[in-house]
Amino acid sequence: MPYVDGWPWLPGATIVCIAGGPSLTKADCDLVAAAQAAGDCVLFGVNDAYRIVPVQLVYGGDQKWWHTTLPGGGTHASRTKAIDTIRWRMCAQDSGAVGGIIKVPGKDCPNLSREPGFVHYGGNGGYQLINVAYLVGAARIVLLGYDCGYGANNQCHWFGQHPPGVHTTSNYAEWQRKFSTIDVPDCEILNASRRTAITAFPRVRLCDAIRTRPTARQRIGQVFGLLRGPQLQDGSGA
Repeated sequence: MPYVDGWPWLPGATIVCIAGGPSLTKADCDLVAAAQAAGDCVLFGVNDAYRIVPVQLVYGGDQKWWHTTLPGGGTHASRTKAIDTIRWRMCAQDSGAVGGIIKVPGKDCPNLSREPGFVHYGGNGGYQLINVAYLVGAARIVLLGYDCGYGANNQCHWFGQHPPGVHTTSNYAEWQRKFSTIDVPDCEILNASRRTAITAFPRVRLCDAIRTRPTARQRIGQVFGLLRGPQLQDGSGA
């Protein structure tokens, strides 16, 4: 797919998309962080994932979350200043997030968008992050923390709940339905979440998903010799 100005360009990569489900553990995050350091994968995160694992891209679709997360943005900003160090920061175009963040246009349609720089919303940031990973050239997308349901203590996230003013109601049944519309034959999507209500993707052990190279489904760019491995690239040499 064509490089989009300002976006990462990672043809052939294994990208681990990390959501905020309550089953997400520090042990799993340490495992994928080590894999990223070894060049086996690249880590993308939804919202607060950057607080527990060194993601290279953070995606937040909600305006209130951005305004309470960025330094100076709200009462909770002091604990999250590290977000300024993340290379790529993205939000849904209609989220109204402040400047310095890549705004991603999109619409609510089934499956993933194949249009460069444009996503399908799917009702949640985790869905949109999968679409971003697909558009930047992933050959394999591994899902982690994609519970799409409440935890044992009725919590929504690994850290509990969002602060007052940020917490929103999650329509898990509708999200599950929208995940089931995803069908992209040129990219392998695997669900390595410890617990999940999403049935659209094969369940795998996390260690297997990040230690083996994608083989079953390969992106078109690989066929034409565009595979550069999972190292980070900004498109300037694409």
